[in-house]
Amino acid sequence: MVGDSCEHVNVYWNFPGEEQYCYRDLFVNEMGHVRRLQRNELATAIYRNNVLVHDPARNPIPEALPWIAGPAVLFRERVWH
Repeated sequence: MVGDSCEHVNVYWNFPGEEQYCYRDLFVNEMGHVRRLQRNELATAIYRNNVLVHDPARNPIPEALPWIAGPAVLFRERVWH
């Protein structure tokens, strides 16, 4: 789905129209940075949200956190156990 091997990331996110956040499964291209793929802004925001919500003191500056390169797939329901 994402072009190469994928990495599972547990994220805390809500879809538009939903009232509350919950944990979702995000799969990202594991080789995105190595292959110099473009930055995926939405996947980066979803990924960073988890850190900013749960551990804001760790790194309060979003741009200091890692970013996602290339395609990503976010599932509405938990699919990874």
